[in-house]
Amino acid sequence: MKLELKNVTKRYGEKTALDKFSAELSEGVYGMLGPNGAGKSTLMNLITDNIKRTSGEILYDGEEILEMGSRFRNKIGYMPQQQGMYDSLSAIDFLYYMAAIKGIKRKEAKAEIERLLRVVSLEKEAHKKIGGFSGGMRQRVLLAQAIMGKPEVLILDEPTAGLDPEERIKTRNFIKDMSENMIVILATHVVSDVETIAGNIMLIKEGRLIEMASPKELTDRVWELEGKNKDREEMNLEDVYMHYLEK
Repeated sequence: MKLELKNVTKRYGEKTALDKFSAELSEGVYGMLGPNGAGKSTLMNLITDNIKRTSGEILYDGEEILEMGSRFRNKIGYMPQQQGMYDSLSAIDFLYYMAAIKGIKRKEAKAEIERLLRVVSLEKEAHKKIGGFSGGMRQRVLLAQAIMGKPEVLILDEPTAGLDPEERIKTRNFIKDMSENMIVILATHVVSDVETIAGNIMLIKEGRLIEMASPKELTDRVWELEGKNKDREEMNLEDVYMHYLEK
């Protein structure tokens, strides 16, 4: 599987949110880092076809996603940052509702929903209403619905927000384990989340992709650029992020 973005541009009036963005993605985790307003949300919304691009192409296995229509949308799992959910529903009812939207028959959905609730450690709260859930619990429900149906492209917007340290580690390890069979785009402000699981980091600034490489490649590059005035073993992805943010 291959997702290609070719000179993708999105303008809102005179403001350019994404500027000739080009990248080629295959199986694995891609950590997307950038300051607020860098274009991360715009990029995710363009891939999910929630908004229309100004120009450029987005191809999946060589075919334009706009021409694929529902065939491509059915391959996507999306976890938004905003927790807009039906608070009157229980966790299990919400997942059955999402399964119906995705076209998964109730009989087929039953086993998967039970598995997903175990994966996100909510099996004991399955029949409790979402309205009484903590922020972290709501995040886990959203993650469960995103991976339902075994998507080929998984887009996660701040998936560990509100999780405690133990839940954060469990969640990111799960994301890493399942990434061999899908393309995962993970946008986050928690640099350590992507440093440990992402094969590639996409650094975005002012609507442009300024770097895309492995955490080690980026760290080595910045270490060289900064004149080796710091012990290489002490440098991490946080230093890389700050280097490009301040340029």
